[in-house]
Order: sequence, then structure tokens, then C-alpha cells
Amino acid sequence: MKSKSKVFFCGNFFDDSGPGVVNRGYYTYLKDYFVFYRCRNKYVRILEAVWYTLINDVIIFSGVAEVDRVLIPLCRLLGKKMIYIMHGWMRLENELNAAVNRSGEASEANLLEYSDLILCVSEQYSLMVKEKLPQYSAKIMYLTNGIDWSLMPPLRSTEQRASDSIILIGGGRRTKRNLEVCKAVELLNSRKRYDLKVNLYGYADGRDIPEIISFPFVHFHDIVPHQELIAAMGKNYLFIQNSDFESFSLGVVEALINGCNLLVSKNVGARDYLLGETDDDIISNPEDIEEIARKIDNVLSHPNNLRLLNSIDKDKSSISHQASKLHRIVNEFLQENK
Repeated sequence: MKSKSKVFFCGNFFDDSGPGVVNRGYYTYLKDYFVFYRCRNKYVRILEAVWYTLINDVIIFSGVAEVDRVLIPLCRLLGKKMIYIMHGWMRLENELNAAVNRSGEASEANLLEYSDLILCVSEQYSLMVKEKLPQYSAKIMYLTNGIDWSLMPPLRSTEQRASDSIILIGGGRRTKRNLEVCKAVELLNSRKRYDLKVNLYGYADGRDIPEIISFPFVHFHDIVPHQELIAAMGKNYLFIQNSDFESFSLGVVEALINGCNLLVSKNVGARDYLLGETDDDIISNPEDIEEIARKIDNVLSHPNNLRLLNSIDKDKSSISHQASKLHRIVNEFLQENK
């Protein structure tokens, strides 16, 4: 076993949230180099976090957590170096979705201000953050989320599925812009006499849910177990991620593997890996109903699943590759801050 650097990776890897899955990958490949949590109990983890902060030189915050309210002031008091892996943007999401989490937003603001390095989880996302937060641009880099290809389901054929079914995730949250997709589907069904259907999964309390479920072609599903969502992808023709911003979105890769064709907004971070994309695959304006309708119509007659899936470099997109990149970034950071 290699000796550990004086680095504490402060990120929960015990749950199946997006950050949790990514953190688990980092644990797999970096546990011989960084210090990670050992206890599942969240209250015991607070004591762990304080102790590991005291005895290490660099603290990596992967996402926003309740313990940050204790650790950030402690890091500042003790002069510890801080690296923030920015999985999302709570303040902006809450503002657009009419949600409130003042404690989390305060921790996020402190992480942005006091971290020595900010690692956004895709290049697309880092460009947006730099544009909106120019005061922090000098310390912003990107570390695209890695994919554990060994955990991906077997490839599914694109054949033997109806070409009239569209699957969306994110429920009625305004940032997902699923309402605009439904309006585009309504336009196509009316103008071209299609019979397109939409299967929407996710949050029932989203701002746009009442209007979305008023469309007769929409079948709404609340949050379901992950494997049930994966199975649903295997039955639908087209997956659309039309978000105002999406730091990464593993669902894009899962949809491709499960045989879905794909449309994504220009703001989706997983585009880092879609080396074969064309303008027809990308929604430039998530609020432009005509553009969305035109690009849905195009993909109905020009499937893009295999082209996009085969364009992903499995080595460079792997979690092992990205873990190595994180290790290199931290080592360089340590050298520069000796």
C-alpha cells in the first residue's frame, strides 16, 4: 500500500446520489492515497470529519454537506487548504425552482469564496460558472465526472421499440425545461398529426408539474428505483435532457447504453464525452419550442444512438482515468503550496 498524502476527501460515498456514486469511484481508486470516511452513521462522520481536518493539510469538499458549517470555519482557523468539487449550483437551482435552503446556500457561498481550487464536474459547466462568477475564474478548473463502465447495464438494441415514445427525467423542476419539451411535442402532434407520447419521471412538487400533466399524451411517474428507470429507458425511443444547466448528467450515458436516441441542451455537462455530436443533437435554446420540435422531428427520422454512443472514449471517460487526474491535480497543488 502506498503512503497517504495529507489529504482528507470529505465526501459521502455511502448513498446512491449523483455525488455519492462519483465519490464511491474516487474511494475505489484513491483510498491508498487520500483519507476517506469510514463510518456510515452521519453523526459519527461529523466527529471523523473534524479529526481528519485537524490532522491533514488539504481538505477536498465533494459537494455541499451539513458538516461544512463546522469544517469551513475550522479550515480557515487552522490555515488548511481547501479544494471544492462543485457538483451543482444550489443557489441558482433554488432560485429557478422556487426552493429555499439557506443553510446549504450559505455553505456553498463559503466554499466558493474560501476554496483555493474549484473543480467543476464538466468543462461545459466550468465555462458557465466562470462566466457567472468571474471573481473566482482564476481558481476554477474542471474534473469531468468519471463513468464506472463496469456498473453500466449491458448494451440494449435500438430496435423493437416504438418510435413514438419520449422519456424525460427531473419532473416539473423549472431548470429541467420539460414543460418546453411537452409544448414541442404538442406542436408536432398537432402540426404533423404525430401520436408522440411522453413518459416523465421525477419530482412531483416541481413548479411546472400542473401544466405538464395537463397534456393528454404525458404519463407522469414519481421518483422510482434506479433500476426501474433504467428499464424504462430500454423501452423508449428518445431521451431528452433540455436543462437550463446540468453540471453532468449520468442519465445521458445510461440512456444511450439502453438504446435511446438523444437530444440534449447545450448546457449539459455530459457533452464532454459526446465526441460525435452534431448541431442536430444539441438544443441551443431550451426555451425555443420551435427549435425543440424541429430537432425532435429530425431524430425521429435520423436516429443518433449508435453514432453518439460509439463516439465516447471509454478509457478517458472512465472513473479510473478521472481519479488519476484528481490525484495529479492534488499533487501539483501540494507542490505549488509547499
